[in-house]
Amino acid sequence: MPQISLVGSGHGGSEDYASIVLWWTAESAIDYGAGNPIKAVCSGNVGLQSTFTMSGTTVNGYSITAKTGEEFDGTNELLCPQSGGLRVDSSDGIISGIAFTGSASGVGLSQRGQDTVVEFCFITHSGTGDAANQNSTNTNKIMRNCVIKGAGNYTFVANSNTFLNQVENCTVIGSSLYGILSSNASVSIINNFSLGHATLDINKNTGVWVSNATEDTSGNAGLTGFTSSELVDFAGGDYRTKSTSTLATAGTGSQSFIGAFLETSSGISLTPSTINSSSVTL
Repeated sequence: MPQISLVGSGHGGSEDYASIVLWWTAESAIDYGAGNPIKAVCSGNVGLQSTFTMSGTTVNGYSITAKTGEEFDGTNELLCPQSGGLRVDSSDGIISGIAFTGSASGVGLSQRGQDTVVEFCFITHSGTGDAANQNSTNTNKIMRNCVIKGAGNYTFVANSNTFLNQVENCTVIGSSLYGILSSNASVSIINNFSLGHATLDINKNTGVWVSNATEDTSGNAGLTGFTSSELVDFAGGDYRTKSTSTLATAGTGSQSFIGAFLETSSGISLTPSTINSSSVTL
């Protein structure tokens, strides 16, 4: 099959694989030559499995991205490519623009592989586990510009085995316990908006916490008491931070806003962070 594979039901019958599972099983060990990672361009239903584990080592890295024009943009969680739960054990990859829905037997997305980036994704979970997490002792795991919503346990966890990783500009919504929990001092958690959680919006066990806003009192100094009214249309599924919100200019670093996406006069801000991801082989 081609290095760049069409994956999912939205390609009008021209897809190479019906699902991410089938694509990974067939392509993950193929060598297309130095500098040529395997690529899945996703559209429509790309496999609604409970949780699939991407394991093994690719030769030149990988990317799983939405078809151009179908990327998750903070407003279209049901219109972007739809995947079931995914556990990412393999290193050197980028996942972008996809909606992930876990079930009672798995997380929405578990990021474990070294040198991986998860960005511009919608991640949720219908069971009692985490909607999303970073796990394992692997380094340089970056999650940014994601909306992470609802779980029976935690919404996002950077746990005690997580080292030298970063969670930046995510909007984290509504779990029965904590919104964001970190248990490792080397995790950097920056410019996130966490709201609507039953216990705490963020639990700053340890880690580096910078410019994180919350609805309760657990946020960084001066960034507490913010509700869903800071988002364009929370009830309607538009999770962009309003351009008129205090959070629109309260961030730190190259992404000067707080939250996953920013409403702008020209549409949606998808400005990548300046996090160093050059080690990802793509």
